[in-house]
Amino acid sequence: MSGKDWVDRVPDNWNLVRFSKAYRFSRGLDIKKQDLSDHGLPVINYGQIHAKDNPGVRISDQHIRYIPKELVKEAQLGRALLEKGDIVFADTSEDTEGAGNMVRAAGGNTLYAGYHALIARPNSGFRHKYMAYQMISPSWRQQIQRSVQGVKVYSITQRIFNEVTILQPPLHEQQLIVHYLDQKTAEIDALIEKLSRQVVLLERYRRELIARTVTRGLNPDVPMRDSGIEWIGEVPSAWSEGSLKSILRRVSIKNQLDRRVLSVERVNGVVNRETEGSPDNHNRLPDDLSRYLAVDSGQFVMNKMKAWQGSYGVSRLDGIVSPAYYVFDLRYPNPEFFNWAIRSDAYVPFFGRDSYGIRTDQWDFKISALRSIPFFIPPAAEQAAIADYLKREARVLDSSIANINKQIVLLGEYRKQVINDAVTGKVRVGEVA
Repeated sequence: MSGKDWVDRVPDNWNLVRFSKAYRFSRGLDIKKQDLSDHGLPVINYGQIHAKDNPGVRISDQHIRYIPKELVKEAQLGRALLEKGDIVFADTSEDTEGAGNMVRAAGGNTLYAGYHALIARPNSGFRHKYMAYQMISPSWRQQIQRSVQGVKVYSITQRIFNEVTILQPPLHEQQLIVHYLDQKTAEIDALIEKLSRQVVLLERYRRELIARTVTRGLNPDVPMRDSGIEWIGEVPSAWSEGSLKSILRRVSIKNQLDRRVLSVERVNGVVNRETEGSPDNHNRLPDDLSRYLAVDSGQFVMNKMKAWQGSYGVSRLDGIVSPAYYVFDLRYPNPEFFNWAIRSDAYVPFFGRDSYGIRTDQWDFKISALRSIPFFIPPAAEQAAIADYLKREARVLDSSIANINKQIVLLGEYRKQVINDAVTGKVRVGEVA
C-alpha cells in the first residue's frame, strides 16, 4: 500500500487516511502579540510553535504565554480551548522549512491556542501521541511544504490539508512506536544536551579569556592599578587611558550603490549580509539604497539600536550599511587589538550603560556618550602580542566549538531519521524493541 507520494510502501495492516477525515479544524484566539502579559489565560502562540526548541509532541512550559481575560471575546474561548490530542499548527511561516510546524496538546491543564494558530482536533482513533510524532517527521511535513504559497510569508490553510494524508497503524503498534520513540529521542536529546553544555562552557571560556587578556595583558606579574571600573577591576600600571571619543570620528558618505551590503552582528561583527549574514535576519532591503552609508575596510561600524548587545566592530570589508548605523574613522594604530578589546565583555557593558529607550531590545546609543567610555591602551608591542595570542587561542577554541556543533547537527539529523523510519513503518518497532 502506498500513499500519494510522501511515503513508500507501508505495512499491509496500516491505513492511509485523508487528514480531513481524521481531524476537524478550529481557530485560536483573536489576540495580539503586544497584549500578552505575565498573567491571565495561558496560551500557546505562533511564535512559540516556531521556536527551535519546540519538541512538537508536547507543549513545554517555557513556551506558554498569558493574555488578560478581559482582552478575549467570551465567544472565542470554547473554540480555542485545547483538548488532549489537539494539534496546533502555526498558520503562517516565513519560509517553507517552517511550514507545518506544530505542537500537540497533552491535556491535563487549561490552555488556549493563541494568535496565528490553527487547531486540528482529532476524531476518535487519532488522539494518540503517535500522530504528533508522524507530523514532525520530515516525510509527512513535505506534504505541507510542497503546497504552501507565498512571497514573504507562507500561509498554512485548511485547504492545504484537503490533500494531506496520514498513516494509521493499529493502536497497539502506535503505542509500541511511541514507547520506542520516547526512549530513543530521550537518549539522543541527552547526548545533544551534553554537547550543548560543552559548547556553552567553551564559548564562556572564550569570552572570559578575551576580556581578561585585553584588560590585564599576558604577564600576570606586572604592577597593576585600579581601573576605576567595577567590572574591569585592575589594569596594568604601564597602560595608558583614553576615551572612545578621541579614537572614533563619525563619517557619513552616501550614494555608493556599487558596493555590497554589510550587516553588523553581535557574534561575528561586520559581515557580508548576503554570504555571511545570520539566517535569522529577516529585515527586507529597500529598493533605494542611496541613503545607505559607505564603509571602508578598517572603519568602525556600530548598530546604534543594538550597541548594548555588542553589535559593532572594525570592518574588514568595503561596503554599505543601513542609515540606522554609525560609521567611524578609526584613529588607532592597531585596529586588530582595538577590535578584540572593544567587542569583548570588558567593553560591551559601557554601551548598555549609555543606551536608552522605551523598548529594551532596541535601546538607542547616542554618540555623545563616547566621551564617557574609557579605553585602556597597552604599549604598541604588547598590543601586537595580545592580538596574535588571541588569534591563536580563538582559532583553537572555534575549531573545537565547530566540531561539537557538527556532532549536534548530525545527532539532530539522526533523530529525525529515527522518527521518520518508525512512523512510516520502514523500521518495524516490534522487531527492534
